[in-house]
Amino acid sequence: EILAIADDRDLMDVKDVATRIGRNRNTILTWAERTTHDLPQPIGRTSAGMIWDGEQIEAWAEAHPGQVGDFI
Repeated sequence: EILAIADDRDLMDVKDVATRIGRNRNTILTWAERTTHDLPQPIGRTSAGMIWDGEQIEAWAEAHPGQVGDFI
């Protein structure tokens, strides 16, 4: 189970990442498949989709203010 592997990490699914970054879910999924945005790679997948480490997403958002939009 991914939660057991992740220990105390702040886990984010695609909806959480989209909300934090201020983009729609399709954009996040596209960015996750490409290297042009340097979005951190998901740390795992579940039957519902990709899971990211919240700390990595926060660090990325701070380092890429031009990529972060208004909250949708």
